[in-house]
Amino acid sequence: MRILFLAAPHRYEIFEENLEVVTEEFGIHPPLGLAIAAAAARSDGHEVKIIDAYAERLGADQVAKRAGLFNPDLLALRIHSTYRFWQDIEFIRSIKSRLGVPVLAGGYHISRYPKESMQRPEIDFAFQGHVGPDFSELLLHLSKDPLSPPPEKIKGVVFRDKNGDIVSRPPRSGPKNLDELPFPARDLLKNEKYYQFITQRKPFTAMVTSQGCPYNCTFCVMGREQYRERSVQNVMAEIDECVQKYGIREIDFFDPTFTANKRRTRELCEALVARNYDLKWACRTRVDCVDPELLGLMNRAGCSRIYLGIENISSNVLEKINKEITSDQAAKAIEWSRDAGIQPLGFFMIGNPGDTPRTVRDMVLWAKRARLDYVQFSRTIAKPFTDLYSKLVKETGQDYWRNFVLGLEDARALPRPWCEMSDHEIERLTNWAYRSFYFRPFIVWRRLKNLKSLEELARYVRVTAEMSTRMVFRKYFDIGNHSK
Repeated sequence: MRILFLAAPHRYEIFEENLEVVTEEFGIHPPLGLAIAAAAARSDGHEVKIIDAYAERLGADQVAKRAGLFNPDLLALRIHSTYRFWQDIEFIRSIKSRLGVPVLAGGYHISRYPKESMQRPEIDFAFQGHVGPDFSELLLHLSKDPLSPPPEKIKGVVFRDKNGDIVSRPPRSGPKNLDELPFPARDLLKNEKYYQFITQRKPFTAMVTSQGCPYNCTFCVMGREQYRERSVQNVMAEIDECVQKYGIREIDFFDPTFTANKRRTRELCEALVARNYDLKWACRTRVDCVDPELLGLMNRAGCSRIYLGIENISSNVLEKINKEITSDQAAKAIEWSRDAGIQPLGFFMIGNPGDTPRTVRDMVLWAKRARLDYVQFSRTIAKPFTDLYSKLVKETGQDYWRNFVLGLEDARALPRPWCEMSDHEIERLTNWAYRSFYFRPFIVWRRLKNLKSLEELARYVRVTAEMSTRMVFRKYFDIGNHSK
């Protein structure tokens, strides 16, 4: 069977946590989940192709033309984000109408809203769960008889029975050993297209070495996912493939908490040191999951940037979001990172429970004094299936995200009953926070001095121009004062 795996293009939505310019310019990352599914299908004997319409900036007409040349028997779409569910549906509707073949949808979103998503006629089958034996059995069934219901033995599948009723079979628990998952089929991707705003090397890729998070912050869904790790040997085998087969020179590890297990992190870094690759990498972690010795080893292993989830510096706010860190721990993690030769980036949120204009101003001033190299200021939103969202549903009596998927709600900014600041004020403060941090002469000079390529310079100039335009627009057309 010929299977065309599609990554849909997407655009900004009003309810997202980041500013529009940040979402648009943050980067283009490889669709790892899609590439893993494609690798699994290929190992089962299917002929596969991936079209990443977002990375290649392709419209539906261009994708349909390419798809027609491949002549697939099945379209496979990974719907990762509930935010962009309707964008994905719009995209696949156009492709499906031209090719007339069934559509299989998967991804994190499907595992959360399986029946709701299957309300859309654009989706013929959905799969919730991890790539594994059930996925293989489903593809085998679709290759033989896509018009009949999948056999009972296939778990995790969502389909319509002969009466048109939606059947959702619960998935099996994920693989106990993540090493069983295939490596992403990067040979099917255009690796030269991928980058992150602050990457300095190409080819660039992303990688995931663990799933879930052992912590339980109220704003994040990862704490509800079981924390599991790939072995150091398995991770190194994928890194070897990236470097030796694809010439990758920079990797961003997308693990929610890369250094949650310090012993494993040390083993991985020691293996990288032994390889002595010309490879730089970045990772995400918590400020209480690093120490000077570990950071020094990470730098020797090629770590050049670390993304620290700080969120806020107010002890009251940190307690309300169940972050379980202190501002002193954050300050030490930043200092240790810089001493180790690693550039620290701080993730912060505006509009948390207990947030006020004063806590936001204090946070931004703290970020400047802490000598962070980069910051990201996000607006706190109630993401699907987080503790924060559960509280919002209980308080409002409305399940917005479920209704959004069902088409009963339009895209709109969600309320923040936990915060006294208005949406307008949070928006202003977020814009001010970025400008206040990045538009300092010292920061501008340091960014320009450290640029490594004309492409990086172009990205920097483009984003600076976007932010400056917004600043001027708001100065003349947006009344109000965030300092009150």
